[in-house]
Amino acid sequence: MKRQVCLAIEGNSGGGKSTIARLTTQLLGPGCRAFPEYHYYLDWRSGNPLPLFPPPDQPTVIKSNNIWIDADLRREKCRNAAVRCRYQILDTTPISVICYELAKIRQGLPAGVLDLAARYKSLIGSGRLSEPDKWVFLWASPQTISARLEEKGGTRPFLMSTRTMEYLDRFRRLFREEYCGSAALDIDTEVTPPSDSAARVAAFLTARRRPSRKPLAKFLQDLLSASFLGRLSSL
Repeated sequence: MKRQVCLAIEGNSGGGKSTIARLTTQLLGPGCRAFPEYHYYLDWRSGNPLPLFPPPDQPTVIKSNNIWIDADLRREKCRNAAVRCRYQILDTTPISVICYELAKIRQGLPAGVLDLAARYKSLIGSGRLSEPDKWVFLWASPQTISARLEEKGGTRPFLMSTRTMEYLDRFRRLFREEYCGSAALDIDTEVTPPSDSAARVAAFLTARRRPSRKPLAKFLQDLLSASFLGRLSSL
């Protein structure tokens, strides 16, 4: 059996990740499967599992980090069971979770970024969580994203604010430019229709080019250094 190839799609909420992932799986057929974002892997049996917002203090934030870790591990279990899928697409990764924590720091809110980075680093190092092989970054202006979310009836002001989205874009762009190299594809969703975006993603996913680095593990390692965190906190 040929080796599976996993691609991650990153971008702001409302950026088109789910739509492009769905269209890409349609193009590639049964050999490709998309795994949705964390919302679908949360434990809803005991009510709303989402963390309190705004967070009251840092210990509360660190405790709520379990939500994202558990969701990632549930999704990984589903991925491991999909043995017949040559191509896998992840809608959102730990990069988004980390970037939200950094955006909270920039806006003076309690955050748990170091706890998250250490735990994700441990999971990847132990093999319990695998890194994507390739990355796709969807870009659009914060104003465009905010308008899209309003059309969908979004109700979370922090996530929908243009200020938050500007910070998220800065952090994602640093990760993309300094860590991903040729293992990444950029798409401007303001000018590229979803069908064309999906065709580009499908071609990128199935290309034989193999990345030589593990950008997420390296980013997490650097994030745990005080100087690097200070740099990110001032972006």
